[in-house]
Amino acid sequence: MNEPFSSGNKITKRDGVIQAAEAMLTKLGSDDTVSLVCFDSKAYEEVCGVRASEASAALSSIRQHSGSTNFEEAFSVTEGLLSRLNHPSQRVIFLTDGKANAGSIETAQRLNQQIASQGVTVDCFGVGDDYNHNLMCEFVAVSNGEAQKLDTPEQAAGLFIKAVNNAQQALIRNAVLRLFVPEAMRDVEFYQITPQQHDHGTPEGTINNMRVFRVNLSSLTQMNIYNFVLRTSLDTPPAGGPANALLAKAVLEYDVPVMGLRSQKSECSMFASFSSHPHEEEVRTDVDELYFTATLERLDREVHKFAQIGDWGRVSGLLQEMCERAQQIRREDLYNQYQRDLKTLVSEGKLTQAQLNMNRKTTSQAQSQLGIKEASPGQVEGVSHEW
Repeated sequence: MNEPFSSGNKITKRDGVIQAAEAMLTKLGSDDTVSLVCFDSKAYEEVCGVRASEASAALSSIRQHSGSTNFEEAFSVTEGLLSRLNHPSQRVIFLTDGKANAGSIETAQRLNQQIASQGVTVDCFGVGDDYNHNLMCEFVAVSNGEAQKLDTPEQAAGLFIKAVNNAQQALIRNAVLRLFVPEAMRDVEFYQITPQQHDHGTPEGTINNMRVFRVNLSSLTQMNIYNFVLRTSLDTPPAGGPANALLAKAVLEYDVPVMGLRSQKSECSMFASFSSHPHEEEVRTDVDELYFTATLERLDREVHKFAQIGDWGRVSGLLQEMCERAQQIRREDLYNQYQRDLKTLVSEGKLTQAQLNMNRKTTSQAQSQLGIKEASPGQVEGVSHEW
């Protein structure tokens, strides 16, 4: 953390993070509280549930820790701290400048899931080039958080403040989306498009012949749109069979604390139509583009998996496929990014962690602009059921 924040920047990572945290604290309300956990080979609870002024004084403790990077200890101490707070925490910002080289990643992931199950959103920020951005994306996927690469102290301050604003502006809490898909459906793929792309294609179980896919949305803000894409295969019915088939049922359970509402539920059923009348058919090419862009998320995770074991041949093949898909959907920005990595791989024989991180960041945020809702100053919007 004592290295320069970025190339050509005199401020260190450590001081840049402290400055960003101080900027965040100025945005807290009088009733907001802050906790701070620092970690190296172990984790240390510096303050728990204090006002912003007390937390500001404790930020200097960040300078006292260095050594190994133990994600397991960090999440363990954080989970224990959250369980003791009188007022439930709304957001956790997890920040690192390196790869985990102590403790168990699997245990850290399990603890992260326990935190998410309490309705807490976890954002993960990486500083520098040595951390693993793919792992950060895996951590945030279970609570609908954001994974960000901090390139400058100014950007870090802006993202810290954004995290606070998201927590303060959230109308809906403890939101859980479940998608029920009949077992008869094949080749099921389920992606979240915005605010960041996530692959939610692994079901959590089966109920009444329906596969259940769960997304912990935690807190939903007024200014974000939450888009999802479902793709599946199914058999056409025989002649004289039903003209429609249940494709999936989405169930959103949530609280609206500002209105005193608890355990609310909204449901939406989706059907596949087998109509032979052309005027009743609707072709949405924009959904096809959303889907193909989302599939880059799965391919990019494969890139990271094979890069970690040094299988650069498989990485090359995956990047080739990503280039082709980017061309199909006319995303020149994505194509150029993947093509640069492919050329580097051919000339250097490998990719650096910094290059893998940039690639991962570009892919995960490929459709983030679709998730921002424009509102005029002073406008107050109602609760939307657009998921």
